[in-house]
Amino acid sequence: KCDYGAFIGGGHDNLVENNIFVDCQKSLHLDNRSQGWAHKYQVRGGDHRMFGKLEDVHYNEPPYSIRYPELARILDGDPHSPTGNRALRNVCVRGTWLHLFPGGEKVMELKDNLVTADDPGFVDAAAMDFALRPDSRVFREVPGFQAIPFAQIGLQVDANRTALPPRAPRIVPDGGTFVDPLSVKIVADRPDCVIRYTLDGGEPTSRSAAYTQPLTLTASGTVQAAVWPANDPGARPSPMATATFVRIEFGQGKGVYLSDLEPESAFAHGGLIRDRNYRRNDFITLSGTVYPKGLVLCPEKQGDGSRSEAVYVLAPPLDKATRFVATVGIDDGGDQRGSASFRVELFRNGGWETVFQSPVLRGRPNEEQREVNVELRGATKVRLSTDGGSDISADHAAWGSARLE
Repeated sequence: KCDYGAFIGGGHDNLVENNIFVDCQKSLHLDNRSQGWAHKYQVRGGDHRMFGKLEDVHYNEPPYSIRYPELARILDGDPHSPTGNRALRNVCVRGTWLHLFPGGEKVMELKDNLVTADDPGFVDAAAMDFALRPDSRVFREVPGFQAIPFAQIGLQVDANRTALPPRAPRIVPDGGTFVDPLSVKIVADRPDCVIRYTLDGGEPTSRSAAYTQPLTLTASGTVQAAVWPANDPGARPSPMATATFVRIEFGQGKGVYLSDLEPESAFAHGGLIRDRNYRRNDFITLSGTVYPKGLVLCPEKQGDGSRSEAVYVLAPPLDKATRFVATVGIDDGGDQRGSASFRVELFRNGGWETVFQSPVLRGRPNEEQREVNVELRGATKVRLSTDGGSDISADHAAWGSARLE
């Protein structure tokens, strides 16, 4: 669940090998910044003297040329092209595997990598145990993949450290929304301990309830838990684990606000803004009406136009929602200069379908807003987008009270 798992910022000769990426938005990133925005910093005689600094350390002489032979050849050919990078024997589970600049696959070696949407054979992924079982498909399909020695990672008991401090427990699942009663487990990584927890958001103490079996949640709440060594009453507890759960009731006037959910993807000028106006100094306000909940998706320049979007997946329990509703318009903080059109699309039957399209809406004094109320039947995703045209000045495009009902 990283934004970027492995990030190569235009460099050379990096090796990404024998890793497991799970639910990463961008598992492996490679850009060519030296051919683009950073090129001005990497020219001979430039103010930043990148070439001069390299020559100052005699990069092509021992010991550098012996320990890093590729470095001695770094200026051969086109040094601005990110060559020599390799991704070998990696496993990517769901998420996005490659995030490369156009043409990046031609300069990067990609070999024996397994990309799958299915569990490849983890011991217990739900409990965050990503060790591979002996029968995992990885050992059959990725030649030479070496099991990652999780048990050897982290603090170890030795002559100088005779005992390990307790680690924070894991709460499974680690938060989210639910409709039906939800079973929640709290897992510790050692048996000689007591897990104590609270359900009201308070910090657990040595007198809090002891965890003995899975909890059944029927209402919204925050689970907090910590571990106490069982045989040492005076020992300090572990760091605390926290998970917030929100129960949703769907129906007219009920549901979940999109600002309380994580989008699958989003881009906007200034980023996706939740429950605040673009300047982040007040709530969203449309023609004087205040919306404590909502989204702001200011269009971002793209070529001759501008656009922004946010995509939400209607996975359980959100698949029980039947409608999407919102009030759209230009936030009053846009100094009366903003304008944008609004669109709602649903992914169903294998493609995107437009179910709402507004005209260009403008800020005050025109006081133009539109009510959105669309049926979600059969949809697996919803995409909100705004178009600001060629000028994005003050295009504070707001989705007031955007929610799934």
